[in-house]
Amino acid sequence: MFCLGISANCLNFLIIKNQQLNIKTMEEKLLFQLTVDHFGFETQLFKAVEELAELQQAIIKYNLADIKTVKEKNLLHNLLEELVDVEIMIGQIKEIFNSPDELLLYENYKLDKQQRLEKLISNDGLE
Repeated sequence: MFCLGISANCLNFLIIKNQQLNIKTMEEKLLFQLTVDHFGFETQLFKAVEELAELQQAIIKYNLADIKTVKEKNLLHNLLEELVDVEIMIGQIKEIFNSPDELLLYENYKLDKQQRLEKLISNDGLE
């Protein structure tokens, strides 16, 4: 068996981890869909706007604070908590707009943005 220098134990570990990630992803998708079904997609879209605003505020507070203030006021913890909230809402938004056409459009936009970012970085900020 050809494993590119990876031991059988390591390969088995990687396979199990991949399976666990796939299960976790499926569980998250189900949770997001159940949440959208329960509250309604319009409510969750407004909730996403609210969470994005809270993340924006947390980032601004973090960026404007000195190190002592960041520690005293737990600004990093607040920023990370808001980031998690936004990630959860993004998962729900993806479940709202999950038709094959919408997913294809999403992936095309994402690929285009990533290619532009790579170009920007490789050109040292010059377009």
